Amino acid sequence: MSAKVVCAVNDIGIGSLPQPLKNKRYRCGELIVKASPFVHIISNKSKGQYCDWCALPPKNNKLLRCSVCQFNYYCDPSCQKRAWKFHKFECPIIRSNNPQIVTDSVRLLCKLLWKCSLKIEEQKPEHDPGWRTWNDLCDHSKLLQVDDRRSKSYLEASHQLFQYYGHANLEKHGLLANVDKILTYYGRLLFNTFTLTHMGNEVGAALYLSPSVLNHSCSPNAAHVCDKTTIYVRALKDIDTSEEPIFINYIDPMQPLATRQHELWENYYFHCHCYKCVDINQEGLLEATVCPKCEGDVVKRYDDTLLCSHCDQEISDPLYIDMCERATQQAMNLCDEKLMKSNPDVKQIQQFVESNHLLSEKNVNLSVAKCTLYAHLSKMGNEEQAFRLGEEITELLKLYYPEVYPAHSVHQLKQARLAWNCEKYDIAILHYRKAFEIMCLSHGPEHHLTQLVKSDIVESENFLLYSSKK
Repeated sequence: MSAKVVCAVNDIGIGSLPQPLKNKRYRCGELIVKASPFVHIISNKSKGQYCDWCALPPKNNKLLRCSVCQFNYYCDPSCQKRAWKFHKFECPIIRSNNPQIVTDSVRLLCKLLWKCSLKIEEQKPEHDPGWRTWNDLCDHSKLLQVDDRRSKSYLEASHQLFQYYGHANLEKHGLLANVDKILTYYGRLLFNTFTLTHMGNEVGAALYLSPSVLNHSCSPNAAHVCDKTTIYVRALKDIDTSEEPIFINYIDPMQPLATRQHELWENYYFHCHCYKCVDINQEGLLEATVCPKCEGDVVKRYDDTLLCSHCDQEISDPLYIDMCERATQQAMNLCDEKLMKSNPDVKQIQQFVESNHLLSEKNVNLSVAKCTLYAHLSKMGNEEQAFRLGEEITELLKLYYPEVYPAHSVHQLKQARLAWNCEKYDIAILHYRKAFEIMCLSHGPEHHLTQLVKSDIVESENFLLYSSKK
């Protein structure tokens, strides 16, 4: 049994901000920090879909494949050349081990060892403002040693590292100079890595130095997006840092309170005490069920009793409570990430969403089920169904994310493309314009997605103009 782990919560004050962020004011959409990664990888599951250097999908539906290892992919010779500094070390090793490949975390750990073997001046990432150095990063190594689950993962990772890359290869390239610090490096990797995304899809992982100084809130006032591998953190509202710290999300806030707290503890060793997490009325509404008497929202109160917010009737029927608990559990099981990745039962999810009469439309578990169904309908080419469901989701997202959060702009873009494919041209242009409006704030006007949406608007309007003249 693990020893008891004690860790501070995230109610961190103004004093924790680096000096350049103190007593500053940011307008909504203004850039707070920009940084290139210290190290990054494209995940094994995304290999061949995104460039291993810049993390973008292919421009002409084709990536160049490394002719030696047949594992890495690149947009063009320029990306391949820039990636060669590290890839020249791993390329022959991957080739000799084919078809076996190690986990993403081991590949990233090896890159960390390589990066830390370089001279100090070669370690500083491009664009990074220097608020933190590699040695400043939190590693929680003492907590890792008393956490059975994490200790086991670390031992497996270090074993894979030496078995796959080989002691001689690591020594030849100077990577063994830091071997006694592998636990520290592993900890810094675990607690400071960001997910690389493209259009809301997970692409890989990257470790950034200065952005890692920002703390978590389930109700953030800032958000991060990636353009290629560079991270951009922008304000989601007007912020005065003399009055409030800057917070970003470490996890997806569209989850029940208990799930969020569990995920934060399991991954970061803290519990969130933001106002969203301590406001039981708000959280109760996001887990509401349908009143059997008036169809209003039934929410759980501080004393765990159930009360309808519309008719003020207390609900105590054990059969009703049991049915709602079963429906909630069914929704959670249907949307379980591990299950969905291996064998998604789309028909069962669709049947649950369409036949639901117990969970409120505001219920987060029902919302997650709808988003999961939406993603799979879009992927399967059921565009008309996906578009109709997407219109519902447009409103649901407002319950979980701030007004200019990146999820809104990406969803608007997806809806625009679905509407266009369904020949709903006027509606598509409205979604394109809304996506562009939000994206200028959430992603910034120079982001490649913002520029893409801008181009799509021009092309769509020209198409309609040309069609009207025929």
